[in-house]
Formats: sequence, C-alpha cells, structure tokens
Amino acid sequence: MSVQPAEVTFQSKWTALNGAGYGVKQGVMLGSMRVTLHEAFPLDSLEALMARFVDESAPARVGREEPESYLVDRLLYWHAAIQRQQRIPVFGPHHQHIVPRSQPGISPGNGSQSSKNQRDGGQELFLAIPCFDKQATSLAMNWVFRLAGALSRKPVLSPDVLAAHQQSFERLMSGLSKFTLTGVNNFHFLNAAHGLDIPWHSIFPGTFSYGMGCRSHVMRSSATDQTSYIGVQFANRKTHTAYILRQQGIPVPRHAPVHSEEEALQLAEQYGYPVVIKPEDQEQGLGVSANLKNSDSVRAAYQSALKHSSRILLEQHYPGEDYRLTVFRGKVVKILLRRPGGVMGDGHHSVDELLDIELQTPRFLKYYRRNGRQLMTMDEEASGLLVEQGLSGTSIPAEGQFVVLRRKSNISAGGIQTLVKPEDAHPDNLTLAIRATRAMYLDLGGVDLLIPDIARSWLETGAVILEMNATPQIGIDLEPTVYADILETLLEGNGRIPVHLVICAGDSDCPDEAEARQWMLAQGCNGFSTRRGVWVEQQQLTAPLGHSFDAARILLTDYATTGALCIMTAADIVKYGLPTDRFASVRVLGSESAVGEDRRLLARALQMVDKHSLRPVAAIADSLA
Repeated sequence: MSVQPAEVTFQSKWTALNGAGYGVKQGVMLGSMRVTLHEAFPLDSLEALMARFVDESAPARVGREEPESYLVDRLLYWHAAIQRQQRIPVFGPHHQHIVPRSQPGISPGNGSQSSKNQRDGGQELFLAIPCFDKQATSLAMNWVFRLAGALSRKPVLSPDVLAAHQQSFERLMSGLSKFTLTGVNNFHFLNAAHGLDIPWHSIFPGTFSYGMGCRSHVMRSSATDQTSYIGVQFANRKTHTAYILRQQGIPVPRHAPVHSEEEALQLAEQYGYPVVIKPEDQEQGLGVSANLKNSDSVRAAYQSALKHSSRILLEQHYPGEDYRLTVFRGKVVKILLRRPGGVMGDGHHSVDELLDIELQTPRFLKYYRRNGRQLMTMDEEASGLLVEQGLSGTSIPAEGQFVVLRRKSNISAGGIQTLVKPEDAHPDNLTLAIRATRAMYLDLGGVDLLIPDIARSWLETGAVILEMNATPQIGIDLEPTVYADILETLLEGNGRIPVHLVICAGDSDCPDEAEARQWMLAQGCNGFSTRRGVWVEQQQLTAPLGHSFDAARILLTDYATTGALCIMTAADIVKYGLPTDRFASVRVLGSESAVGEDRRLLARALQMVDKHSLRPVAAIADSLA
C-alpha cells in the first residue's frame, strides 16, 4: 500500500506473514515508513477527532516518547481498534523501532529504502503490526494516515470538515465490513483467547483452533469440536426439538405446520389469539413474529416468515417473560431476560421523539457505525404495534410507560436485555435447562424459556421451552467474562504445551531424523517437525513438506502432541513467520559458519523470535549484525 500525507510517508512494500514475529502474537505485517513531524502538528486535535470514530479509549501516553514515535504509535493503535470495531480480530501490541541512519538499507522482507529518504531528513521506523487480513489492514492503515495528513493541512475542524471526515469514516467501515467475522461469537472468543494468553489460528473462514496439540480445540462460532452432530440436526428443526423434549417430560409449546395464509388463520382461530408464527428451520429470530392478536398481523407475519423459509409453524402464544439460558457442560453460565425493543415514556416527549433520543444512545450509535443502518425505526411493524396499543407516533406516553415497537425480543431487532445471575434463578429452572440441553445431545446450547418469573419454580408457575439453539449467540454485553469462562473450561487452562524451537542457518545445518529424535526426547517432547516431515511418538505422520513452517503447524495441531520440537530454517522463519507465539527454548545451529545470505537471514530470524522466547536470544542476534 502507498499513501503520502503531509507528515507520514510509507516508503516500502508491506509484507504479510501467516505466523508471528517481533512480539506480535498473531499473523504479522512488516513494513517501514519515514516520519517528519513539525512542532505545529495538532496532536490534541487528532486525539479528539479519533475519539468521535473509535469506540475504544486510547491508552494513556507513557513516558517521554519522541513525537514521531508517539504519533505512529497512536495511528497504529487506531488502525487496529477500528478493525476490532468491525469484528476483525487484530489484537495485541505492535512493534516499532528507529532505523539508524548508518543502516539505510534496513527494511522488512525484500523491501529496501533509498538513500534519498535518508538525505531528506525525518525519522525512519521499522514496523511489525498484527494482521488478520492484509487488505483490511491496508484499508485501515491508509485511512488513519490520510486523516493525520489531512489534519496537518487543515487543523481547524469546521462543520464541513467534520462532515467530510465522517463520510470518509463511514466509507471505510463499509469497506471493512467485507472482512467482518460471521456472527459475533467468533470475534468475542478470539478476543477472550487473547486476554487469556491462549494461542489461536484460523483453520478456514469462520473456524478457529484454540490451544496446541493435545490441549487444542476447534470452534466455529459457539459450536465446539465436542458438539454433537445429531444434536445440531435436532436443534435445526423446531418440530424435532419439541418432539425430543416432550419425550423427556420437558414442557414445549403447542404448534403445527401451516402451508398458506388461510391455514394459518384457521389454526389461529382454533388455538385462540394471540399466536406466534416462525420459520421451522431458522435461528436467531429470523422471520419470527410473536404476540399476533388479529388476522391482519397473522397474514403479515406469514409473508415475513416466507422470506426466510418455506417451512412455517404457527404456535400457541404462552404468557410469560422470555429468558435465554446458556448451558455449557451441565452448567448454566449465563441468563438473559429479553424484552422486545421499544421506548420508555417520560411524560414530555412523543413516541417519535423518544425514538430519536434512543437512537443517539451509545448502543444504537455503535450499531449504526458498524452496520450503516439504524437498529430500530418507525417502520410498518412499529406503526402496527402502536395501533394495537392505542397510540401513534405523536402520542406522549406517561412517565414509566413502556411502548413496544418490536414483536420479537432479539437484540438484533432492538430487543432489550437484562442480566439475571444464575443464583437468582430457582434451581428447578436451572435443572430444566440443563436437562433440555442434555436431551438434545449438546455440550453448549441456548435454551429459550418462557416463564412468568424465573425466580419461581416452573413446576409451580408453568413454563415452556420455545427453542433450543445449538450455536447460540452468547453476547458479551452485561457479562463480559462469559467467553473467557467457556474457553478456560474447554481448554482446561490456556491450552499450551511445551514448544521448543531449533533455528538452522541453512538447509545443511538441519539435524537428521536420529539426531532430531534425541533432542526431542532430551526436551521431554513426543513430537518433532522439519522440512523432511512430522513425527509424533514413533510414527512419521507426513511426507517431506514444502517448508518447515507448515510442518511445525501440523505438529502443533496434532491431538497426540504433548510437547513439540520445531526445527525450522532461518529462511522459512523470515518468509512465513513463527508457527506459535512462545517457545520454552531456542537453539541455533550453524551461526558460527553462516556467511552471506544465510548469515543475514539468521540475524533477521533471531530478531523476529527474540520477544517470543522465554530465554533471550538477543546476544546471538547482535553477534551476527
């Protein structure tokens, strides 16, 4: 990527590696830039402007950094925070250091700096930044540096300038949305893994491996590698769910399939209003319409459900509060009370005005910035509900009067959620949710329970389980530790095994199989990897591979590996990165005899691994510089 604002100039080609390096724990992107910062640069204005766009609060300035380094540090923080705002997993610190003027040729990968850049003045920085997708990182990096350049030229933030920056930011977020992880669970699990120091990597889009070797697990959203296939199949069909639960004596609603509007109307008359219409094979509230009180609402709901599925159910409405209980390994880990979206009257503002006020709250602004549309509007559904409540958009509801504007309680439809502590729920209700999850053969499941009061036993008040979800959206709001709690339980800690690294200056320095096996046993490992293949215990698992990075990744993901010895060439480390973010030890072969290109690559590989080793390797790297 190449962008040239007034103060900061990218000078080299950026190189993205699959592996870690320079202290960056995930995939790393390497590049360099030259910075010339005038004293008049409006750093405070830049901070204030970015606060309008970035949800996260920037860390406080520490120490007395050089202004150029501080500016770049801030811009790199913002580019990562903006990606996280779009649920793109870019975590952890970046690395930067000043390139000495005596070393004008220093640059990552194959890039180089011209001597002209050194003569022109300014400060040249080498950078290593976390990267999940190179294109997404490039978009975010370009935008933050362009903004800094634009601000240096026009430091006065007039309304027109602010509007232009806002439009530019919205275009950026729209572009980044193409790289957003599916759902919300994947991002929150990865964020939790970062906080818990759990290694992770992407297997393919939407599916991630957490931990290493025998302590690793694979997850896709909230489905784990222990989630039963048959349980998923049961949960994907609401009729099957009801049949299975009913066999276990678990209360479920009365429902039946309908194949036309007329059938739906006839069954609604038979059951008695209100009723619910929902697709039989969808999740997350898609096409669900609840509390339908007349034939017009049934017709509209049927047509809405048809947009998502040809299999439509009509269900008898049951009174009560809507709770989502998340169950993992026989324990309720989260309970949410869910209510449909709406506004609370204050006795002064109309419904329309109250909605406008609500749309300016942080929750709704965050949704708008991320998705480019409002979470809740005065649409046909809202207008119909107002009529049912004897209101209109101009009505002024009394203080404390809640006006419902949505039929379903999903948060994606503007629903309002309140956290309930498991200890505040009656034990009978927790047992019911756990039994339902077990009956569906799920290790992690979402239980939608309709009950008058979760603090009272369902055996006393009555209740029904509306649905079971095999891959529930757990949600981080109100209970920010729930993803970490699930990961720690699943991985029994941080999922790490001992990993040792051997760096070979050249191909001829790599040990043979017998020698590698001796080193493996000496380190207490049961597997080793080289370009020649991967071995675990006494078994060779692969044929020779193209490079040692892939071999190491195979070893670290094999479920039989309890300790790993990764033998890699310096050239492979420089080209692909490190296969994991931490090594118990690092051993170097061929450093004394390395010359020419092998010596240069070995020095670079040692620089890359220095912050990832529990034992320092900087002294070896210095001797090769």
